[in-house]
Amino acid sequence: MERISVSHKKHRLEILFLPLFFVSFFISAQSACGQTPLTLYATWTAPTTKSDGTPLTDLASFNLYRTDTGRVTRINSSPISTTYGTTASPYQFSVQVSGVGKLTFYATAVDTFGNESAPSHRASYPYDYDSPIITSLSPASGTVETVVTIRGNHFGPSQGSSSVSFNSVSATVTSWSNTAIKCTVPSGATTGPVMVETSVSVSKGKTFAVKPPAITALSPTSGTVGTVLTIAGNYFGPSQGSSGVSFNSVSATVTSWSNNAIKCAVPSGATAGPVVVETSVGVSNGKTFAVKLPAITALSPTSGTVGTTVTIRGNYFGPSQGSSSVSFNSVSAAVTSWSNTAIKCAVPSGATTGPVVVTTTVGASNGKTFTVKP
Repeated sequence: MERISVSHKKHRLEILFLPLFFVSFFISAQSACGQTPLTLYATWTAPTTKSDGTPLTDLASFNLYRTDTGRVTRINSSPISTTYGTTASPYQFSVQVSGVGKLTFYATAVDTFGNESAPSHRASYPYDYDSPIITSLSPASGTVETVVTIRGNHFGPSQGSSSVSFNSVSATVTSWSNTAIKCTVPSGATTGPVMVETSVSVSKGKTFAVKPPAITALSPTSGTVGTVLTIAGNYFGPSQGSSGVSFNSVSATVTSWSNNAIKCAVPSGATAGPVVVETSVGVSNGKTFAVKLPAITALSPTSGTVGTTVTIRGNYFGPSQGSSSVSFNSVSAAVTSWSNTAIKCAVPSGATTGPVVVTTTVGASNGKTFTVKP
């Protein structure tokens, strides 16, 4: 038995070629106007003997037929030379196709008298010109709400009832054409295949990596309650939504949010420990933030009578007073101004010589002695 194969580009299908014996065929013509041209290549090994086993010395040409249309159609308009059909010199031809289907072919041999052999075994070639095809995703990774452009073919001119999914989670589409779709990564999506489904079929998947948030830096890395902090990183998502930030498990109030930067204030009750960003995808790595106790470095003046205005200088007092306080030897003082590094207050009635202390939600500062004069 000899073989014939039909291939498209790198795909090859082999079929058996029967030994030559004479049979006639009625050849009809077909028209396939307005469809897609598909170029194919046919190769075969020519028979060397007749059906009775005697040497074949008068092989003249070959014919190639298509049979999947419900009728037999000869592909070649003129006899195919015996120089064709080898791997080095395949017979190239085009057929018109549309939609989804399977092409089927067989070949025959013809002798110098015009006698034609029985058909070879049939070879098939599947094609699909309707099913959606994804060629690329841009970007190929991101987090929830990342805008992704899906490029490919056969998506259809408009969305209609078609859809996009990220690892089986439906996505919201913002634009749709036959070759490009824009959509956002849906909440609940995980790493896996992106697929386009139309009324024809479902595309093969292209992998999209859904990334958990990642913190790369904190600025500053230490401070007190109320300190405004910038968290730099990736995959935070374009907006906060239900995402959040915590300081050693204490939730913080966010003032701005983008995919790679978050601003927030150190919350009341926070202590030294990891800052973490949590999104619907997961929880980030932790970066340590040191919540500092207030520290007094100087008093000005260092002595005076009741009612004297005193400026307390230092660090980590916090940006505003809130529930924080100042005491002169355990007697609370009235504050007139407050910042993270300086406080102004008056020496309270009943104060005696002793330590001035600043107390915040983080804790109490060191004491600096103030001498109360009579």
